[in-house]
Amino acid sequence: MAFLPEQLIVAILLRLPVKSLLRFKSVCKLWRSLISDPRFAQSHFEMSSSITDKIVHLADSGPRSIDFHSSLDDDSAIVNLNFRITPPPLGANIRGSCRGFVLLDPDYHFFVWNPSTGLHKRVPYFPMSSQFFPFIHGLGYDATDDDYLVALGAYDPHNSDFNSDFQFFSVKANSWKKIEGIHNFPYMNAMDEPRAGLFLNGAIHWLAFRHDTNVELILAFNVTQRKLIDISLPDDFFQSLEFTYLGTLGRYLSLSVLSDENEVEIWLMKEYGMKSSWTKSMVVSVEIPIGHSFFPLYLTKSGEIMGSDCSDVGNRLVKCNDRGQVLEYREYDYEVDEHNAIIYTESLVSLPRDGGEGGGGDERQE
Repeated sequence: MAFLPEQLIVAILLRLPVKSLLRFKSVCKLWRSLISDPRFAQSHFEMSSSITDKIVHLADSGPRSIDFHSSLDDDSAIVNLNFRITPPPLGANIRGSCRGFVLLDPDYHFFVWNPSTGLHKRVPYFPMSSQFFPFIHGLGYDATDDDYLVALGAYDPHNSDFNSDFQFFSVKANSWKKIEGIHNFPYMNAMDEPRAGLFLNGAIHWLAFRHDTNVELILAFNVTQRKLIDISLPDDFFQSLEFTYLGTLGRYLSLSVLSDENEVEIWLMKEYGMKSSWTKSMVVSVEIPIGHSFFPLYLTKSGEIMGSDCSDVGNRLVKCNDRGQVLEYREYDYEVDEHNAIIYTESLVSLPRDGGEGGGGDERQE
């Protein structure tokens, strides 16, 4: 291989998984230099982003990666990860995922963490009253400025005037900012517990309730334009948002609704931002035992549903086809849910170097 042209070596390395590339950095100085180049990381991400989606799960014993494209019976599909964060943020909630990074929320601060490389940055919450309840969290990427943004919204549940605040943290500027011209943030959480923000089409999305108009909707924060956008739910959508989950199916924004009979109703927005394009794509009756509850984690392009099946006697990760038939499952001693599991893309990309002062901790890759 030493006699191969460098261009050919790069072409070969670009087709390898992240795990192999990290190991091959120790082969020689040339390979380490090539693989460590940010331009290589970007090219590798663009080539592999459609095929390397995995589940990162924060179990009680530590984080792990689950390759759901492989058989759930394959032990090699589950890899233990190392936080490389001291102290490790065990018990943290997952608040978002974007371009290989996962947003962790241990307790009134965040970590922007790359599970593949261990690279991470600590981001404290913006200053807020102790009365405030954080309910909107998310992570997005501004491709026009090569910047990652952490979004955070909070309100005072004891205030009849719905006193609230929304800010975003720029990793590049290393500081929190408010949206220009926004003096009122008229949104509240649409369910009891906060959920992760979904990054799609350059925006972070949440299910929300707008209290000034008394309307349930999808709230989007466009990270490039730095503005908030209301996206309407389908006209004939009458389901509780407590049992509704935002996701993607292919390149479409999706809603997955759960019923008491473990029936999953899936809606797709065929044209992003257009209310009239919402379509009820399928209704799937998931074949799981009585007394179990199911929630979807991921919808594949072929229509398979990856989800968690929880009950008082145990928890399972389940893979179903588009008819609801369970193709395979794997039992766990711990719960897999929307607070401790999310889809991420394996990546070598790093965070932009900040040029600001204060606000965030150092970027580290140990």
